[in-house]
Amino acid sequence: MKKYLFLLLCVAFATACTDNFDELNTDKKNPSNVTPGSLFAGSERNLVDLMTNGNVNINIFRFLPQYWTETTYTDEVNYDLSTRNIPQNFWNDMFLDVLKGLDECADKIPSQNDAFFPAPVKKNQNACVEILAVYAFATLVNTFGNIPYSQALDFNNVYPVYDDAKTVYGNLLDRLETALGDISTGDAGFGSNDLLFGGDMARWKMLGNSMLARMAMIIAAVDAAKSKGLVEKAYAGGIVASAADNIAFQYLSSPPNTNPIWVDLVQSGRKDFVAANTLVDFMKNLSDP
Repeated sequence: MKKYLFLLLCVAFATACTDNFDELNTDKKNPSNVTPGSLFAGSERNLVDLMTNGNVNINIFRFLPQYWTETTYTDEVNYDLSTRNIPQNFWNDMFLDVLKGLDECADKIPSQNDAFFPAPVKKNQNACVEILAVYAFATLVNTFGNIPYSQALDFNNVYPVYDDAKTVYGNLLDRLETALGDISTGDAGFGSNDLLFGGDMARWKMLGNSMLARMAMIIAAVDAAKSKGLVEKAYAGGIVASAADNIAFQYLSSPPNTNPIWVDLVQSGRKDFVAANTLVDFMKNLSDP
């Protein structure tokens, strides 16, 4: 018995040995280098998922203005934000899954082959990244106030300074105007990696102008003149003006690429999220169908 066991061990060690350690230690399913397009698509999807989500652990925005309410566990609709660490989860997802991906995407855009990605295309791609980054940072400012901004997204700096919300907002408006000025509607962008518009830069211009108008109205109480000027500029550039212009992310009909609302309200099987009477009664009084 001992002899056979010894032989088996020898065979096992002989067949397990290899000099090709580099190949064995290479994770082929998690590449160390990816294209700007794939980073953009991932960040775009993560941003839409985060803002669409109705999960009580991540995004309870629909509870706060009382569009929805809960019938069983009512902590969140009573403004309990801390039990589930909701602010932390939203914050982490926005910085790590959205903004860091966009930051790395922007770093890789210039190194693309000029033959396939000429300067106008790279400029359009950078404008798309900037528009999404502005949207993400503006959402954080509107939610939290002062945030890490000038020193954000550097993993080597674990204690970035918190910048003043007004200063951040002003810089975001400047970045958005610059991005809009860089867009060439006659040139390509991210193509099929653009999950929102399929590379249609005219649609990106409409999104950017609509964001500019929205952000400008938010500062109306503190800088009426600037607000008015930016809204007029955005309107002249073309904004979402009707349902035909609506900007929508097209989810698929089967998991894992389904709408987060469907996941939370249908796939989950839960029945305790309902429309709030605050909104429903108001709509009834307006005979809103």
